[in-house]
Amino acid sequence: MKKILIVDFGDSRPEKIKELIEDYSIPYITTNLNAYNDALDLQPDGIIFGGGIRDIKSPDAPKINEAIFDLNIPIFGICSGMEVIALHFNADVGRDIYDFEKGETETFTNQNSLLFKNLPEKQMTHMFHGYSVETLPKGFTKTAYTNAGPIAGFENLDLKIYGTIFHPEGKYSQYGSHMFKNFINSL
Repeated sequence: MKKILIVDFGDSRPEKIKELIEDYSIPYITTNLNAYNDALDLQPDGIIFGGGIRDIKSPDAPKINEAIFDLNIPIFGICSGMEVIALHFNADVGRDIYDFEKGETETFTNQNSLLFKNLPEKQMTHMFHGYSVETLPKGFTKTAYTNAGPIAGFENLDLKIYGTIFHPEGKYSQYGSHMFKNFINSL
């Protein structure tokens, strides 16, 4: 049976992620920054990095053991979870030029990508971030964008790593549950 490890960086919405995972009858465990050790113990089939890091570049920002990326376990990074991935793979992450993109946002997606497979190219998503991924990490492909942000999603199929700067578990994300389903089905 598949298992998911949810890494909680302090987001206010981890319960919603859990609910969406439960909809697919997948067991999960929620952890914090001990994610690497928990991943070794649990041996999950997939890892979800939740959001919640207010200032990703602050010296006080929560840090994850980056060895988690060497475990060859598929990872789905949400909001600051995507930023953690981007920084690990040496992409540029900076303050959003609009200072803060939040609420219901029109998002354009690549229907050939894993997360957005069989979903409309244009959809509403739930944004809530002050940083943005400004360049793609090497080997990653852009899978989503908004009018305000050129990179709202990315993936690396070889590494099985995916990310969205928006919250698919958020109330404004029309197809968020389908994105989770696509990730889970890929495991």
